[in-house]
Amino acid sequence: MCTQWEERQEKIESLRSEYSTVANHWRFSQGIRFILFGVSATAFSGLFGAYRIVLLAVVGDQSTAINRFLALLVPFVGLVLSFLVDAMERAIEHMLTKATLRGRAIESELNIKGRIFSDIGTGVKFSRRRFSVPQVMRVIFVLNHIAWAVLSSVTIWALTQ
Repeated sequence: MCTQWEERQEKIESLRSEYSTVANHWRFSQGIRFILFGVSATAFSGLFGAYRIVLLAVVGDQSTAINRFLALLVPFVGLVLSFLVDAMERAIEHMLTKATLRGRAIESELNIKGRIFSDIGTGVKFSRRRFSVPQVMRVIFVLNHIAWAVLSSVTIWALTQ
């Protein structure tokens, strides 16, 4: 039969193992987030470049039906991609939040000094207000949505004139 002390030791060991797993999951999710940002920045840069090339062709002497179609397609693809990246960021943020909350609970239960998860999410001080990464990313995504929507609208307007 196990004594209370042995049961407590087993629980502590189990919590330490879970804490390690939660920390690994959190780090992995952060890595995926930064990969997503890098890939999306590259994709959006490529789309802006393609839009510029197609727009110059339409405005110039190569105004063919395919170029007009591409001038409409590129901003639409950018807008759709923008919403997809935003949805992926929301899913990653949900995973990070769950891992952070569980990590905080384990830190509290184990009475860990130098709590890592408890310090996460304090935000970055800008002016007199603190902004978290999700808030900043939300602003970036909204601006990205607006940019692609404006490009789509202007292109449709310009091609119908």
